[in-house]
Amino acid sequence: MRKKKLVLLLAAGVAAIGACSWQPGVHSVGWALRLAGENRSELEKVLDHFKDSGDKEKLAAAEYLIRYMPYHHSYPVSVDRYYDAIDSMVTAFPDDKEVQESKIDSIQPYYTFFFRAEPDILNVSADMLVENIDTAFSQWRGGKWASHLSFDEFCEYLLPYKCFEGQPLTDWRAEYADECRGDLDRLGLFDDYADNPQAAATEVNRAMKSLTGQRLGQLDPLPIFRHSTLMGMPCAHCPAYCMNSVLLMRSKGIPVAYDFIPQWGNRSLGHSWNTVLTLRYGSLEFSPHETAPGTIHYPYLKVPKIFRSTYRPSGEFLSVKKRGVVPHCLDNPFVKDVTSEYMIVSDVSVKLSRRLKKGEVPYLAVFDSDRWVPVFWGDSKGRVARFRDMGRQVVYMAVTFNRESRGDTPEVLSAPFYLDASGEIHEFRLDTTSTRTVEMARKFPVGDNIYWIKDIIQGGVIEKAGSPSFSDAQCVAEFPEWTLCTGSVVPRDTDKARYYRFRAGDHDRSDMAELYFYSGDTLLHPRVIGCGRGLDLEDRKAMSDPTAIQDRDGLTYFSAQDDCWVGFDFGRPVSVTRIDFARRSDDNSVLPGQVYTLYYWNGSDWCQIGKKTSAGFAVSFDGVPAESLLLMKCSKGREHRMFTYRDGQVRWY
Repeated sequence: MRKKKLVLLLAAGVAAIGACSWQPGVHSVGWALRLAGENRSELEKVLDHFKDSGDKEKLAAAEYLIRYMPYHHSYPVSVDRYYDAIDSMVTAFPDDKEVQESKIDSIQPYYTFFFRAEPDILNVSADMLVENIDTAFSQWRGGKWASHLSFDEFCEYLLPYKCFEGQPLTDWRAEYADECRGDLDRLGLFDDYADNPQAAATEVNRAMKSLTGQRLGQLDPLPIFRHSTLMGMPCAHCPAYCMNSVLLMRSKGIPVAYDFIPQWGNRSLGHSWNTVLTLRYGSLEFSPHETAPGTIHYPYLKVPKIFRSTYRPSGEFLSVKKRGVVPHCLDNPFVKDVTSEYMIVSDVSVKLSRRLKKGEVPYLAVFDSDRWVPVFWGDSKGRVARFRDMGRQVVYMAVTFNRESRGDTPEVLSAPFYLDASGEIHEFRLDTTSTRTVEMARKFPVGDNIYWIKDIIQGGVIEKAGSPSFSDAQCVAEFPEWTLCTGSVVPRDTDKARYYRFRAGDHDRSDMAELYFYSGDTLLHPRVIGCGRGLDLEDRKAMSDPTAIQDRDGLTYFSAQDDCWVGFDFGRPVSVTRIDFARRSDDNSVLPGQVYTLYYWNGSDWCQIGKKTSAGFAVSFDGVPAESLLLMKCSKGREHRMFTYRDGQVRWY
């Protein structure tokens, strides 16, 4: 009972101390020892051990770990019961990933109890800490992959007795050391790779990839800190794979870190990946199970901030915590701002709508498709807030949080503004004194998901015939090469025919999601009569079922290739005067029959302008403010982005 009470008191004490800035006595070894309670003797054994050894660097390393230990918490080893349960679900349904995912999701509530973190300062043993320090030093001083690190870098990227908050206090270095080694031990046969950390990380990542590919999915389990369990699961999120990668790499003495974007600047959600600290190129990024170190990660997406996970708590964060409310999405002291390592950045000054009160901190927020998400904190003086090292080509808005909101609901402090590629600020102004008409063909920008399939969403032809065998087929229309989303074609021959078909023509493959046939203004409803041979395609969404081309679902499609085509029977000879088409895509194009709502930013919220059901591949709205930041949503789908509209052109943000 005494220890339980001490745990509760310590948790409250750490929370209070965590809100402090750097002060005399705080973050000292003596401060940490006072908080250790009955475990103080264990930590003093560690210090005495290295004092007696005469190794000053090891003593300094021990002091480093103990100094910041009060901030850290770990799950008990009993979480293994949860991992055992996941393993049993996978074993019970070996051939059905969907059932595995469902079962894993269903058992989660029964194991949440085990994930109650306990303070490290009360539980780390002397033997564990000494062994960890000795192993880390042997990897640094006598190893091949980390000898280039400075002492400070070593303390962050190789020394810590655990890599992530919540990680159980186990001998993870020994547990992970023999996993995914691949040909790591043979790199010494090649002089160019013998002591190269990039080569070492590449080899381990190759072994990880060969074991199992990175399977991303919607499954969101409790934290997984067991390699075999994670590799057996049907899918996981990027953070789980990245955390596992750090454990695998560091167990072998390879200095790898976990970097992440809290929120993209032009997409929803954020992202995470790994970096290896090299001698020649600094930190080289890579995606575990997927890309080798040195591969630029999503270089075309817009990034406001990048953080690196650390052992040492951020003094800047603790200072912010002392000053006021920290929103939940940023409430993590174990981060280092590394944005400037990745890109050109700018310091930003923003004029606020009012002076901040005591306890209020200014934040810059970005829009994630539904809400404004804070990504970094700043300082304020008077009615001006300053934010350092912000990523460019991103729309920001200054916000703050008060005690009552508890970090959930931001208060707007400025107009949204765009930080362009040169570092200039462009504020979005609202002008409701005059209005205009806006016509939209999409609710989301055309991105790389379309670019990478561009070669198979081009071409294709329409043929007509008097026979269902198409023995007398006549080409009447070709689809344009570079209309990659939606469009229309007018047949050059509108004489009546009963049968029509879509095929690839001269292209190797042509994917089409939807076809709409018109006679004048009348939409025709032909019967799909089948196609040539089916396609054996790896892409699960690829549809050899010909009905996909008229199911009015923009995410299903038909793949035409060689003599694989889809035919249509109109029941009688008809004159087709127009064919509207929607290519295989992300289903963010405007489609007939869908309901679209347009909004403008009124300074504090999104204000509805109008709602319409589209009759075609575009939808128009009247009464739109002459100058405004706009957003269009659809009754179907979750992707939408802010934009401006000038001279008939859409600019996405």
